[in-house]
Amino acid sequence: MARYILKRVLYMIPVTIGVVFLIYSLMCLIPGNPVQLILGLGSEVSQDEIDALTEELGLNDPFIVRFANYLKGIITKFDFGKSYSTRKPVMKEIMERFPYTFKLAVLSIILSVFLGVLTGIIAATKQYSIFDGLATTLALLGVSMPIFWLALMLILIFSINLNLFPVSGSYGFEYWVLPVATVGLNGAANIMRTTRSSMLETIRQDYIRTARAKGQTEIKIIFNHALKNALIPVITVIGMQFGGILGDTVISETVFAIPGIGKYTIDAIMKRDQPVVMGSIMFLSFCVSVINLIVDVLYSFIDPRIKTLYKTSNEKKGLAKEVSTTNE
Repeated sequence: MARYILKRVLYMIPVTIGVVFLIYSLMCLIPGNPVQLILGLGSEVSQDEIDALTEELGLNDPFIVRFANYLKGIITKFDFGKSYSTRKPVMKEIMERFPYTFKLAVLSIILSVFLGVLTGIIAATKQYSIFDGLATTLALLGVSMPIFWLALMLILIFSINLNLFPVSGSYGFEYWVLPVATVGLNGAANIMRTTRSSMLETIRQDYIRTARAKGQTEIKIIFNHALKNALIPVITVIGMQFGGILGDTVISETVFAIPGIGKYTIDAIMKRDQPVVMGSIMFLSFCVSVINLIVDVLYSFIDPRIKTLYKTSNEKKGLAKEVSTTNE
């Protein structure tokens, strides 16, 4: 088990470095001079001031040197640089806004998993019923509709027409209902479709027929036998969906004016604040990598074949050592 987890952790390192390199390269290709942005566009500054700030930021160095220094700062100090507009450390501002993004993402994935898994199980066990047709249709609509459009429709119906929930902000429970519903409903559609497909394949297996022949209750068959074996693809989609939800928060936070990392990133893009954009995207990318790692670790607890695979490998090595010792 430890060997499997260590292997997944080592896989995450080159992926994270590759993401950092890709984002840094793209941001460096964006036209514009950061020095002019810091000193003020259109303001009169001397060439000496421009040259001094350019040297301070290291913009005179070759690209590979600048990337190496940036990567070194992240690894050794967890430093993403300073914002061009506020001159504050990017990491400090990210951590101030991360609780809002984390809260929105966690509440949304809870809603997605609850609705998606529950409706997927019912739709699979009641195949071709009215509920199955309705759930499948709604799931298709949920996957098809853009996040921003769903957010605007929810605001129009529940905020403007019915006056049930506030339009924007994050001051209490009622402020989170529409943002969580926006992101969560979209995620529930993908999870529902995967759960239904996986459950349909599982409940047709011979061991399910055997369990029914033994007289076990349908509830016990579904949750103790079918669902456990159908969870592997569902957990994969949940992990991917959690990563997607972190991306969707950019839109949701902007529409509902939630002061999270998503809105922080959009504001930085408008200001062309490159350190903030790079730091925010890299931080979210790292969070997605950690989520994927957690999903891989969960596989080892849910799927006994993974335990058996690595256990068998270790036993083979032990047996080989014993044979080698005997021959000597």
